[in-house]
Amino acid sequence: MQLGTLERSIMQALWEHPGGVFANHLAAILPSQPATTTVLTVLVRLSHKGMVARERIGRAHLYKATATKDAFAAEAACRPQRGRRPGGGRATLRRHRHPAGGGSLARSSR
Repeated sequence: MQLGTLERSIMQALWEHPGGVFANHLAAILPSQPATTTVLTVLVRLSHKGMVARERIGRAHLYKATATKDAFAAEAACRPQRGRRPGGGRATLRRHRHPAGGGSLARSSR
């Protein structure tokens, strides 16, 4: 599973705090100092990916990593690298002309 920069930073912080961390504390300890709402959004995405669990404590949630750092690194090592084929494996858009003169976008893979 590929993670973005902020997702990786949050996972690193969670791995360093195995007992769990509240979102406001995470926001304060991250080098980029994101807003707490941004951290909460990323934590929800990570929980949907199965990497984070949360436990309700009072009105807040305590977040913990469910995947170990070693398991994540092993899975990442087995994943094929991006950009190995021309076009980076991403679909490109081409413009096709209709006989009536209008244009439409069609998705094609190279």
